[in-house]
Amino acid sequence: MVGRGRKKRKKTINEPIYESYLVKNMRTGTETYVWKASKQSDKLHAINNNEESGEVIEDSTAEASAFDINSPENVIRTQLYEKRFFQNSAYLASLVEDEFKSSGRISYGVKQRDVGIQVLQATGMPSILVETGFLTNKEEEEYLNSEKGQNDVVGSIVQAFGKYKQTIEINKNGGKAAATGKK
Repeated sequence: MVGRGRKKRKKTINEPIYESYLVKNMRTGTETYVWKASKQSDKLHAINNNEESGEVIEDSTAEASAFDINSPENVIRTQLYEKRFFQNSAYLASLVEDEFKSSGRISYGVKQRDVGIQVLQATGMPSILVETGFLTNKEEEEYLNSEKGQNDVVGSIVQAFGKYKQTIEINKNGGKAAATGKK
């Protein structure tokens, strides 16, 4: 009670009550992310920067070194590179997820993101981000920290990359077998 005499009244104090609940995370598995291709992305700028330094352009003629990066032709070329990089990224990501599935891991598939994954946004090449598991799940954390878990994860990624590299080399050699060294 507060106040005196007739002005006496009850004082109500509103205090928030905080409660915490611990919910066990049961999620296990993998996810692979690729950068979403768009006309206004940082990836276009990264590709342009690679072209300025001569990393993407394979033609060493005077014409190639004197091109304008703001020309419509260069903008189109950059968008074509981004599309090809996106296709290669999506292909590599699907190979990684297929390997995880074949090794018995749960796969949540390949996902596109254009915000929030800084390591993918400004790469002038095919790129993926592999989420190998969920450390908030105690059993998953123990598996990922174990030697068997690490060998399984690395083995799946390396095997997928080997398949990707072989496919890229075959396509680069015009469909001839790259594994045998024949051209």
